Amino acid sequence: MLADLKGRVLDAAAHTPASRRTRFDRIVGAVVAAVLALGLGSAGAAFAFGILPQGPAAPPVATTVASPTATAPPARTFPVETAPPVAVDPGPTPRIGLTCDDLVDTARLDTFLGDRGVPLTGPMSPLTVPAGTGLSSADRAAGEQLGALECEWRSGSDDVWAAGTGGQAFLLRVLPEGTEDAVRYIDDFQLRDPTYGPNVQGPRCLSDGGGIGVGYCELFGVIGSTWVELHASGIVAVGVSDEELRASFLAVTDPLVERLRNASISDRWVPRTTSPTSSADCDAIAATSVVAPLTGVDDLHVAEWWDGPRIGQYWYAKGQVGAQSCSLQFGTGDASLGAIGVLPNGAWAVARHAEAWLSDGGRRIELPAATTGSAILRCGDIGSVCRLDFVAGDDWVSVLVPPSPEGEGVDRAPFETTRANILAIGTIVAERIAALSK
Repeated sequence: MLADLKGRVLDAAAHTPASRRTRFDRIVGAVVAAVLALGLGSAGAAFAFGILPQGPAAPPVATTVASPTATAPPARTFPVETAPPVAVDPGPTPRIGLTCDDLVDTARLDTFLGDRGVPLTGPMSPLTVPAGTGLSSADRAAGEQLGALECEWRSGSDDVWAAGTGGQAFLLRVLPEGTEDAVRYIDDFQLRDPTYGPNVQGPRCLSDGGGIGVGYCELFGVIGSTWVELHASGIVAVGVSDEELRASFLAVTDPLVERLRNASISDRWVPRTTSPTSSADCDAIAATSVVAPLTGVDDLHVAEWWDGPRIGQYWYAKGQVGAQSCSLQFGTGDASLGAIGVLPNGAWAVARHAEAWLSDGGRRIELPAATTGSAILRCGDIGSVCRLDFVAGDDWVSVLVPPSPEGEGVDRAPFETTRANILAIGTIVAERIAALSK
């Protein structure tokens, strides 16, 4: 049960829903389904005025009649008109007018999660979480592009179920639209709780999951005019019941719900142009025939791969903005060499988060096919994720290769080959997006 539990919650952190079987499976499966499946107009023209320098005084002019020394009149000055600068579109912002700190008190959250020996950090955007923490590709930012507020607090390892790692995670996503789809989600899992309204799942907790003293809590559904997805894992829960853990959870969720019920919602950000990739598919972005030779896998398939229910915020937002998630699949199985994510009109995210990615050990490298001529590469040893982020057209593109699997008999060559060719794969995607734009 512990292995199953661990797999399900790690999938939840990567926004991967799972089917419900046991009581605990139904709880964790619900969050997994939700999570897998997170503007300003242009500025007016400005003009710069250059002032021509004043000419020097003319020398005295000799005359036969006494008169004052004559000087040349001052040179006239003319405004020099320059081309109006192109304002940089800052991209979408959260539409609920609230911040992560407005909704969650970090000190109170820290008390709720308990001490596992590693300090809690946050709040942060999921887009700035270190690359080694998870495989959050560009398509995962579709919710933020719709104006969702996405907040994440973490401590220790990403593996919240591993003993001695101090792993804890608290993820909150507030989407200011899509409430009809939220209701369908609640209908599907049939785990309603009347505490916060008729279309809410939770607050619900499971203490000491798998007998390792680590708990899990969740809250999903319609709060006010927003769609909320929240889950907490790695909670210290030794010797407490589910109800006792739930009571502690309410100290975090009660203030959050009260603020969201009164939140005002602004209009959705609209990009200046519509990206052609919003109606494209994986074959148009990265055809199997050109990518496969760069992986060393003859039966590779580049396609969107998902056999679970397509419900939850991620799937709703992905459909709204036309984001693409193209998996590099081995044959017909579910094993993957990596993923290519595309967020149409997502250039804002690269501009906004580039410094955080560079601080995470990334380095800026040349990628001539990219719009800016460069990309940010975060690629450590073979045991860590390798990722490339860049702008193509007006889109954010990410190429990710996971760590090489461990164990005897595992063929690491395809992973090593794909990592070595990550720039070539990125170039293919950038060139194809450029062709779509013509």
